[in-house]
Amino acid sequence: GTVLEELHAPFNGLVSIDTVFIKKVNAGNFVTTSIGPSSYWTNLIAKQNIPTGTEVKYKLLGIKQDNTIDTLGYVSIIDSIADLSFIDAKKYPHLKILGEINIGTGNVPPSISSLGVNYNGVPELGTNYQSVTISADTFNVGKTGFINFYVYNAGDIRADSVKVIVNVVMSDSSVQQIYNSVIDTINAESRRQISINYSPPNGTRSREFVIQIDPDNKIYELYKDNNTFIKPFNVKSDTLPATLKITFDNQDILSGDYVSSNPDIRIELNDPTIKPITDTTKVNILLNDKPVYYNDPALTYAFNSSNPKMVLNYKPKLSEGPYTLTVFGKDAYGVLFDSTGIKKNFVVSKDAKILYAFNYPDPISRDTYFTFKLTQVPDQLKINIYTVAGRLIKQITKISSDLKSDFNRVYWDGKDQDGDTPANGVYFYKIIISKDGVNQNITQKMAIIR
Repeated sequence: GTVLEELHAPFNGLVSIDTVFIKKVNAGNFVTTSIGPSSYWTNLIAKQNIPTGTEVKYKLLGIKQDNTIDTLGYVSIIDSIADLSFIDAKKYPHLKILGEINIGTGNVPPSISSLGVNYNGVPELGTNYQSVTISADTFNVGKTGFINFYVYNAGDIRADSVKVIVNVVMSDSSVQQIYNSVIDTINAESRRQISINYSPPNGTRSREFVIQIDPDNKIYELYKDNNTFIKPFNVKSDTLPATLKITFDNQDILSGDYVSSNPDIRIELNDPTIKPITDTTKVNILLNDKPVYYNDPALTYAFNSSNPKMVLNYKPKLSEGPYTLTVFGKDAYGVLFDSTGIKKNFVVSKDAKILYAFNYPDPISRDTYFTFKLTQVPDQLKINIYTVAGRLIKQITKISSDLKSDFNRVYWDGKDQDGDTPANGVYFYKIIISKDGVNQNITQKMAIIR
């Protein structure tokens, strides 16, 4: 082609060539940076001008957790919006948008003034050294101390069903699990406190508390390295007396609590000494002042080499009425360590009843728990929530495996049956239980103030 030239005399400047080349580009494309991570994809919004004869198409690129990319196809822009809710955010927590521009037969190219994606973020769980405290750097064998810590959610969305495990790891690599539970919910930018009592058994001196948050990796987060925290401590041998622990259906009861008519009463004999326990004379049981003998088929037992050194399971079939369970224990040397015995007073009811029902907190600003006592575990429990006009807005159903004798609590997230937030005001809730075809119910009032 022709080159424009301009020549300058020596010392008056450099020789320069100055021209403009114009080339018409009929098509092109662009790719956005990675978008996310997301727990729910909502929509794509494209503000653009598409003249006649031109075209802009958007292709979705789904990015998996292992960073592999799948092509998810094109989306249709209707009134500047394309639906993205069909994308599985668990499978594709990140996206890229591939834009394809084609001038076609048009004279004026299309223009895109803005392109954005709406989505819900992910939780960000963790704990750190500033939020973990223990009662002492050295624990005494047989003496109870504690570990206290917070589980944080620094993300911008609520985390549900957060599993937390705490193990004690000995210097010989043996492991003792002291906590395994699920936190129902941790709101965004919130925290939940966990306190655990710990009475160390005999064993190695040097140990570690190992806190694991979401150990099964069921919750997608941006970072996982802050989900595990290790707190070292030492254990000092002690000569504390032996102790008995008594639970009913895995629960520690208070005096006067209701229990089932066929409770699983578990008795654990702990002794910090290294001497083993090998005979049944170390634990004696009385029920309403009558001895329970070891040949009773409702009573089973086992000896262990470490604490608890003896475990008994007593599963009596009880009629209605009050009861007193008295247990006497001896240490490994045969010394009675409590002359009056340990007493547990409880009540068995033949009828399933609801007692002491209330919700907390009340008034409700976000969510609440319905709390109540049950004299028996029913076949089914329902909580119906009504407006003052009597319209049912929410029903919560629990089966027998979700419930227990005596104290229970049921969580409500504060949303109605459609997932909407009810208006401020007074509401009623009815707790209904069914047992062997017989229904019982109780109605209470609550308020919602947001």
